[in-house]
Amino acid sequence: MKLMTIKKTDLARALEKIRKSYSLTGPVKDKDGYVFRPLQDGEGPDLDYDMTRLSPKAAVFPQTNPCSP
Repeated sequence: MKLMTIKKTDLARALEKIRKSYSLTGPVKDKDGYVFRPLQDGEGPDLDYDMTRLSPKAAVFPQTNPCSP
């Protein structure tokens, strides 16, 4: 794994470059507060958030219902 430091002024350009190879998930403001979800093309994370309704884990591991026998 390679560790990189990105200047805040270069963040948008770096995210666009990363988006070419990976799907990005981040905090986004919606009508009820902040939520972690996949970022759309051209959309960046809102880094001014303080709390989200759900943890970032919910975006990575969506809730599933167990199968009934």
